[in-house]
Formats: sequence, C-alpha cells, structure tokens
Amino acid sequence: MKDYPQLSIRLPGDVKAKLQALSIIAAKPQWRIITEAIDCYLRERPDGERRMVDELAGRSRGGTTRAQARR
Repeated sequence: MKDYPQLSIRLPGDVKAKLQALSIIAAKPQWRIITEAIDCYLRERPDGERRMVDELAGRSRGGTTRAQARR
C-alpha cells in the first residue's frame, strides 16, 4: 500500500464519518472502501462510459496518449 500514489480529498464531515464507520464495521481500510465504491459505481455506468474510463485511466498509469503515439 505504501507504493500506491497518495490522494488527498476534502469531504463533508458527515461523509467522512460514514467512511470511518464503514471502515470499522467492514474491518477494511478506508482506501479499500473507496476503491470498492468506485468499482460499484462503474459497474452501473453504460458500456461506452466504462470503456472511456478504462482508456483514460490507462493513460494516467503511463499508457501512450494519442499525441505520443503520433510521434
């Protein structure tokens, strides 16, 4: 986990409290709760959106952008 990129976000107090409570109840770290929530959200999106997210996320992980591919 220490090798993962770090993210800082601001959350409303009630949302932060719910995240902390879910973490305790599920006995999972907060990063895992957030990861699972994103995965769940993506499953509900249309196929085209999921493909776009996969493509854009691949670029941010070091994939080749169109501009780089043209060079």
